[in-house]
Amino acid sequence: MLELQSEDLPVVAPIAVNGQTLFFSDPFFFALFPRRGGQAPELSSDDDLELLGRWLGRLHQVGANSAFRHRPRIQGAADMALAGEQVLRSGLMPIDYHASYESLATALTDWAGKLYRPDDVHTLRLHGDLHPGNLLLRDETLYMVDFDDCVQGPAMQDIWMLLSGPEQEQRQQLLVIKEGYEMFRPFPQHELALMEVLRSLRVMKYAAWLCSRWDDPAFPAAFPWLDSHRFWSEHIIMLREQLAALQEGPLSMPQY
Repeated sequence: MLELQSEDLPVVAPIAVNGQTLFFSDPFFFALFPRRGGQAPELSSDDDLELLGRWLGRLHQVGANSAFRHRPRIQGAADMALAGEQVLRSGLMPIDYHASYESLATALTDWAGKLYRPDDVHTLRLHGDLHPGNLLLRDETLYMVDFDDCVQGPAMQDIWMLLSGPEQEQRQQLLVIKEGYEMFRPFPQHELALMEVLRSLRVMKYAAWLCSRWDDPAFPAAFPWLDSHRFWSEHIIMLREQLAALQEGPLSMPQY
């Protein structure tokens, strides 16, 4: 984040004290950040999307300069397989959903293996979780915040979560983002085929993350619905929708 700040990117970087940004107070490590206010941008606005495309292009330009040493790398099918194992081992899913979940997880993992080959995917340092809730707009400055999920992966990971609505709207949003992005680097249009793999992975990893942290007393209090039939029923419906999206093929963009 200090590197991004040095390149005049709108991030809320940690405060350095005597050259240090990470501190320890037994038993916790902590960092200090300046307070920044703002509101989530209206991503239905072409102006905001174009601005975001420019910031993304610059962020990825810096992210491509070197690789993370200590952050995860998106592995596609391997990540999905691990997420599925974590869910099933947790014991939080009602037993009557196990067969459907295992079948869907296997099918999604197979599709991910076909479409996302880690050795063939160009990766760079990413924000990793760039949904609208992690953006703050104030005085025409669009801050990118919450880099706690930063990851080594394809550029499309920082793009697909900004899209919403029917396919035609998503195509238009992509065109506007592309216009701003290409002021600084080529738009990764060839990675559109990875979009549904990345979306499926996020759905599976979110459930796995909740399951893996269930022993933390804060999690049952914050997510009391995790062991309910309703949550897992809706989760399986989402996985079925993702499998259908993978089978339909990638979103395309018009050529102008």
